[in-house]
Amino acid sequence: MQINHYKLYHTLFVITLVTLSCSCNNAIHIAPVSKEYNEQFLTLEGLDPHYFSKKDVAQYYQVSGTKGLSPKQFIAQLHEFAQANYKFNKMDSVQTLNLLFYRKQLFTDYSKGLYESARDNENGLLEGYSNDLLARITYQRSPDKPLKISRSSYYYGAEANDRLELRDTLFIK
Repeated sequence: MQINHYKLYHTLFVITLVTLSCSCNNAIHIAPVSKEYNEQFLTLEGLDPHYFSKKDVAQYYQVSGTKGLSPKQFIAQLHEFAQANYKFNKMDSVQTLNLLFYRKQLFTDYSKGLYESARDNENGLLEGYSNDLLARITYQRSPDKPLKISRSSYYYGAEANDRLELRDTLFIK
């Protein structure tokens, strides 16, 4: 008889945990596709300078937990992430920074071919994964005013009417 009570309590406990873990708190999870490559693309350490530039940098991320977010909410969270992780006042040599955010897939390894895509594609998009690209944020430093940065944000929704493009200007302190 005690075993049945144990199973009942255990089952209720597991159901409670699953329910709590599935509750939507509108917080996305952003992780680098390859932390090592992202670092190399920023510093050029270990990369051939004939193929890579410290002026034009691409960074690759995979994102999960976007369900229930509007395109504007999603882009706003990506902006917060970028602001927390990329300090333009400390990145004087970077003229253009492309942050590419791909949908996290269970059996997809975006790091395969990452080096080649960053080297060979002018826009840095990952070959063969265009349908998984959720968003792109491009920061472009003004050539005549280095403390002025234009930011272009693109959200690529599944439907054409879900797409969003935002442009604004940031001033670095």
